[in-house]
Amino acid sequence: MASHLKVDLRFQPGLFDELPIRATPVGLDVLLELPATSPQGSLLMKFARGQRENRDALIWETVVVSPDATVPEMPGGFIAWLGSAHGAIHDLFFKMIAGELEEKFL
Repeated sequence: MASHLKVDLRFQPGLFDELPIRATPVGLDVLLELPATSPQGSLLMKFARGQRENRDALIWETVVVSPDATVPEMPGGFIAWLGSAHGAIHDLFFKMIAGELEEKFL
């Protein structure tokens, strides 16, 4: 995740010293909530460990949520909200995969 997605989840060195626990995770399920301004609300990113074709895989889910008070009037304002939410996710996605991972898909 650190080298391909620019997300670094690590334990501090020495945390597991003198403990009967290894610092190598066998599972992953992380939810990050980040404040968003356009559209107003939160961007949720979930990372989990999964399987695809009997190989380890990373499951990455990205969602935008807005509190009821900031949701535009429906249905008229939905297209603008959706465009803003999609734009935020799109731009973040391509910033996160820029480099070696993006080149694998070109």
